Amino acid sequence: MSAPQPPPLLTEDDLARHLARAYRLARADDLSWRPIQEHLHARRSAAFIEAFAGQLVQHYAQDPGVCVFRKTRPAQHFSRGGSQRSEFLFDVLACVMEKCPPAVRINAAQLDFIQAPLFQMESELARDTAEAAEDFSKLVCGSAPQSLFVGPLTHNPAAFLEVLSYIAPHVPGKELYCGIIPHPKTWAASDALPRLYRWRADRWDEVLTQA
Repeated sequence: MSAPQPPPLLTEDDLARHLARAYRLARADDLSWRPIQEHLHARRSAAFIEAFAGQLVQHYAQDPGVCVFRKTRPAQHFSRGGSQRSEFLFDVLACVMEKCPPAVRINAAQLDFIQAPLFQMESELARDTAEAAEDFSKLVCGSAPQSLFVGPLTHNPAAFLEVLSYIAPHVPGKELYCGIIPHPKTWAASDALPRLYRWRADRWDEVLTQA
């Protein structure tokens, strides 16, 4: 029997739609999904991560073997001894899960393991290219076929993207994207919309969509 095929990759329209909707939801969210302790900017960044992860959960809803790990909510997989895992390597990681038997099989539950990564995302909304380069570099260490970095809208997006262009060729996988959203401190006043770019071998091309 052949192994089941993994879910298809997200399209550019999928990603643009998920990015835009996650931003809208994060702006409108009253953050009631967890206790509020952090600074306003950190709360809004976390709200965006949760909203984007929620879009992936809906996207993969027809694939019960897919888990979406994110740092803002506990996952059902890799939970043991009362401890629950949330983040797994990246701010958001969608992957296909499988199970295997433990070494001691008497009355023991099967063990979770990741069969294949699908999508990995890192975000850094500080207007600091040093921090952006550090977090963008994490994607180099992953093996998902699709990667997304989400950074802040700056006064010079081209210069921001140019910094990332030095790192982009080293990110493995089939497709690499960069999303840009307004900085959290401007959310109440900004009318700017998210932008999505795709890495094309040697440059960033903006994804044109009606999403």
